[in-house]
Amino acid sequence: MTSRTATVVHRTTVMLGIAAVVALGACSKQQATAPAEVEAPSTDFIAENPTEPAVPVNLPTTAMTNVPAGEAAPASSASPTK
Repeated sequence: MTSRTATVVHRTTVMLGIAAVVALGACSKQQATAPAEVEAPSTDFIAENPTEPAVPVNLPTTAMTNVPAGEAAPASSASPTK
């Protein structure tokens, strides 16, 4: 490597290093803001109406019946194709 090539490589390396430092410095700047006052959370439990459901639910009025017992269908033994 000639001295001229070494000088160019050195300058390029130094310039890239300076550019990286400037870029990182620009990213780390934060705007100074006053901290907001933090309000303590309430420890009081407020229930609007504990007997009323929070979400309206429509329950069926139909009487429930069991399904008659029967013979189970055999499971298919076919393997999935790829």
